[in-house]
Amino acid sequence: MNWYGALIGIGMLVCVVWAYFIAKKRGYYKDMVFDMAFVGILFGIFGARLYYVLFNLDQFPTFGSFFGFHPTRGFTGLAGLAIFGGIIGALLGGVMLHFREHIAHGFKVLWSKISGTPKPPFKRKPEKEKATFLQMADLALMFMILGQAIGRWGNFTNQELYGSPTTWHFFPLTVRIDASSHYAHLALFFYESMWNLVGFGVLYFLYQGRRKSFDGFILSVYLIWYGTGRVVLEPLRMDQFRMGANSVLNIVVAALAIVVGLVIIIHHLYKARTKGMKPFIFVDQGMLTEKYLNYRQSILHHPNIYEPKAKRAANLDDEFYAEADDGFSQEDAEEFYNKADENKKTEEILEKKVETSIEDASLDPPAQEEQKKETKQKPVEEEGFTQEDAEEFFKNSKQDDDGFYSTD
Repeated sequence: MNWYGALIGIGMLVCVVWAYFIAKKRGYYKDMVFDMAFVGILFGIFGARLYYVLFNLDQFPTFGSFFGFHPTRGFTGLAGLAIFGGIIGALLGGVMLHFREHIAHGFKVLWSKISGTPKPPFKRKPEKEKATFLQMADLALMFMILGQAIGRWGNFTNQELYGSPTTWHFFPLTVRIDASSHYAHLALFFYESMWNLVGFGVLYFLYQGRRKSFDGFILSVYLIWYGTGRVVLEPLRMDQFRMGANSVLNIVVAALAIVVGLVIIIHHLYKARTKGMKPFIFVDQGMLTEKYLNYRQSILHHPNIYEPKAKRAANLDDEFYAEADDGFSQEDAEEFYNKADENKKTEEILEKKVETSIEDASLDPPAQEEQKKETKQKPVEEEGFTQEDAEEFFKNSKQDDDGFYSTD
């Protein structure tokens, strides 16, 4: 059994299922996680393979070997994947997913020119079926680091990602390597797995905790956290991918990841200062207002339709609430709260009518008759008369024996 592939598959499955429920609770459209998983995994594998092949060309003499086909032995599998290439490929896939409408329209326009057919109109999906690249990246990278923590144990089964030799052996801190003449080696795969697991805890707290941050904050923290771990561990590697230019390349890419993560946060702070707004970083959710930069663009600005409190707070009927289950756009949110206000006003009117009927029941017959006469005149008063309307009314009306005015 190929434990390396099995562990990577298990990691993917756990992350996709968990991410689905988190995305649903946050209020994203239903298929977002599956769209992300399909594109991210596809581009991630391609990127990981391309990254490895480009820096180990001597191992791939033919074009078919890139896809795992040996010149004489046929298909031998995709042995050789680089995690940095996978991350870059997955992020590029996320960009394409974000612009999928424009990409699809571009192909349609190109085909219309080739075939001579009329140019097709540009069709946009409803806002409730969309998510920005940064929103997708935040959710994806939070779970990607968990998948990396699980997948690193595949390096143990393949006897990869180990460090300098040592004279003592205590698994999992150290590991024995069959191809090595030394007693044991530092288990770098275990160190990175634990580092990634702690990183997942940090990102999960930042994403799910009460204190929220701008879209892209989780992306920046991931780059800083993962990049720091690789910068520290990479120089300690002794396995084959450590040799040659690969070691320097991995350290440079990890350092660049840290820089990009810091730039994203610094840019947000600078932009908030120049616009005279508050930075949207680690803010209590109950204190969020539009004074915080980029809060309006965040899904937190819209009602969370999957939270049971939303139904109780709005006092909506089950039918309307069920219709809202597919996701809210800004227009849906306004309709949601307008209907809630209407229902609330209706309830207040009904309560007043009930109170009035109870009061009527407690009156004696003469008093009830007097109240009926007063009630007949209330609609006239409630319609709203100006002073001129009142003068015209009394001028054209007659007073009866009871003192009431009426028109002919």
